[in-house]
Amino acid sequence: MIGRTISHYKILDKIGAGGMGEVFKAEDLRLSRTVALKFLPADLSLDAHANRRFMHEARAASSLEHPNICSIHEIDTAPDGRMFICMSFCEGEPLKDIIARGPLPAKDAVKIAVKTAEGLAAAHKAGVVHRDIKPANIIVTRDGGVKIIDFGLAKLAGASRVTRPGTTLGTIAYKSPEQTHGDDVDGRADVWSLGMVMFEMLTGDVAFGADFDQATVYSILNETPRRVGELRPDVPPELEGIVARCLEKEPANRYRSARELARALDRLAVHERWSSVSIDADDDNGIDDGAKRRGIRIAIVAAVAVIAAAAVLYTGRGVWERWIPGDDGRRHIAVLRFASVGTDETLAAFCDGLVETLASKLTQLEPGRGASLWVVPASEIRQRKIDSVTEAREAFGVDLAVTGSVQRIGGGLRVIVNLVDADSDRQLKSAFITDPMTDASVLQDSTVVALASMLDIDIPQESRDRIVAGGTGMAEAYGAFLEGRGYLQRRDKIVNIDKAIERFGYAVDLDPGYALAYAGLGEAYWRMYEERRDTSLVDIARAHCGTAIEIDDMLAPVHVTLGIIDGGTGRFPRAVAEFKRALQLDPDNFEAQLELANVYRSLGWREEAERGYSRAIEMRLEPDNWPAYSHLGVFYYMQDSLEAAVEMTLKVTELYPGYVRAYNNLIGFYYLLGDIESARKMFDVSVALDPDAQSYANMGTLYIYEGRYDDAIPLLEKAVELAQNDATAWGNLADAYRYAPGMKPRSIPAYRRAIELAREQLAVNPEDAGLRALMAVQMAKVGAAGEAIAEVETAMRRKPDDQLILFKAAIVYEIAGRRGDALRFLEHAIAAGNLQKIEKEPELESLRASDEFRRLLSP
Repeated sequence: MIGRTISHYKILDKIGAGGMGEVFKAEDLRLSRTVALKFLPADLSLDAHANRRFMHEARAASSLEHPNICSIHEIDTAPDGRMFICMSFCEGEPLKDIIARGPLPAKDAVKIAVKTAEGLAAAHKAGVVHRDIKPANIIVTRDGGVKIIDFGLAKLAGASRVTRPGTTLGTIAYKSPEQTHGDDVDGRADVWSLGMVMFEMLTGDVAFGADFDQATVYSILNETPRRVGELRPDVPPELEGIVARCLEKEPANRYRSARELARALDRLAVHERWSSVSIDADDDNGIDDGAKRRGIRIAIVAAVAVIAAAAVLYTGRGVWERWIPGDDGRRHIAVLRFASVGTDETLAAFCDGLVETLASKLTQLEPGRGASLWVVPASEIRQRKIDSVTEAREAFGVDLAVTGSVQRIGGGLRVIVNLVDADSDRQLKSAFITDPMTDASVLQDSTVVALASMLDIDIPQESRDRIVAGGTGMAEAYGAFLEGRGYLQRRDKIVNIDKAIERFGYAVDLDPGYALAYAGLGEAYWRMYEERRDTSLVDIARAHCGTAIEIDDMLAPVHVTLGIIDGGTGRFPRAVAEFKRALQLDPDNFEAQLELANVYRSLGWREEAERGYSRAIEMRLEPDNWPAYSHLGVFYYMQDSLEAAVEMTLKVTELYPGYVRAYNNLIGFYYLLGDIESARKMFDVSVALDPDAQSYANMGTLYIYEGRYDDAIPLLEKAVELAQNDATAWGNLADAYRYAPGMKPRSIPAYRRAIELAREQLAVNPEDAGLRALMAVQMAKVGAAGEAIAEVETAMRRKPDDQLILFKAAIVYEIAGRRGDALRFLEHAIAAGNLQKIEKEPELESLRASDEFRRLLSP
């Protein structure tokens, strides 16, 4: 095979072989990249069963995208009829070879295990169980990363069984007990196997060893594994306990998921100070709506949009400190995600919607700060991927937790609700609610009433009215509504927004008087606009909210959604009115208060905005008030109070260490303070947490201001790749091309794309003066000086006292050759303390050398 060309791949070398295939290193002649090709062995080429297994591998692995999983590029057939898979070539060393040199340091073993668990969690979420996790299938790359390879034994969830009756899959020494029986398995089988791998990394030996396969199987099924501490006394007891839990023979006694295992390992790493991330101060997804971008081109300004709308998902790789609430006399409770019994996707979405509804209704039982119960918002449980009572206690310090399940029974549903003591993880009370789905209010109201009874809370009539407000009497419509809410919670995937729209639409088709379903449609269409930037969606979103208001104008969530739409489209007075109305109806509505403060900031009402953010901070107990601190930090930045901006944003990282946008903001804040080293540290943290477009854009722009254009370009190209409709990202990339030697011609199409995207956003929100000024600078750079001046003057008329807009105006006039006007606006910028930006701006290099500028700096 070596030296042959198959399809457009030139075979370079043989990497290895196994029972399910041979693997070769090859060159992709079309794309000039090194790849790996896996061929079905020749002696199995006529085996239809083996071919089916091979195709299952391809389908399973090709559906997975994660930094810790080897990517599949394509599937093809060689001239001799053998099928092959083209996959990424992972440069590194198999973990098997590393272990062969001796046991690993505990901290290195934990780092490898965390990354492997994260990759498995992503696979399990996609319905794929690896079923052959072993050191030979884990590659440690040169940069310390991990790649899981060979999903050759994976089985797609829901696919027909392709294992021959009476056979089992997976290397025997690493197989779970259920695999040795030939039973169907789930992700907990991979948890077992990873536990075996951890045991071997730490001890250099296998947990169950025997001279022949049958003896090994007997040991796995009947014997207790050796303790890690017996072979390696220096291993922390907590780590030994984690390995032991992975190797529980009953799947129910292991970690419930690979994600839960990853979190346990990560908490241990933090406790042992093994974390690879370190900062000076201590996680559908933070939304950057693109319509509120301000300031110089540094992309920190692009990250200040409506954070509270949805938070970035906590990946479990940041620094976390347990939060314990103060003694406020209230019981603290978390409603965890209910399990859906069966494989019905719509039932899973139904469960998500029901949990959100229950958490909301529990809050409404006792409105006001004098309530005896404090409920963790469902959004916080979802954003941090809290899966267990233990995790809820550690993250939020709750006393109680609600767990449950939903199962279809005939044409109806059965709901099981459990009240659990969080300290002892002991079930206190339980209730069964069977709903024939002839009256939807039975399910919701009965569940809330059951929980209230468990908590010894009397429900006054006022609270009962609030609970049923905006509802429906039609069971099928209610079910569709809950499914819509469930899909909207997972709006990080645009397909789920589509599904939410479909389910809410079905609900209102069934019940045209269902106000909350119309409100759900309004929010779903607005979220779709944020993703697609299709301006027609804004009117549709507003229309559905309007219908909800016509049906029932006493629903606070509807007014909040309308206020967000009004604020996002520049209708600030209307937005203020909507948020105030929401607060009238629900004085403790955190989102309404936070968004009201944002509108005050957009209007330039400094005192009102600052009071609004402070009020939002007071409305939520820590750590759930982090969005308010984040917005307050941006507010101080807008007021040129950089030290205060840093202080507030560091507070966010204490309360929510996984919130990547906080670190993105700190990149810009530290840069403007001249603390380049801290800015770089924040970049390292943000990329470690979630390498999103904003992280790359911020650091790339910082490099522009340092004159390191060759370093800036790859980062900014990555930002554009991740956010193709982001006007600011395109503008940043265009700037790098403009200043890099020999690259200026490439800047023109990039600027034009940035301008095009900015125009689309301004069509939705013509009041966004900061974005208009940014677009004006880009116009000046492509030679459209007249248009640039017109746009920047419009921006200044809308916000005459905005120092950042005045700074952009100076750039536009300097490029246009009107230095006198440029100096006039720079005088305002200098007075506001913006000398740092002026000294770094490449377009002002000639101006800074002039006598006029030196006179401007003279006292």
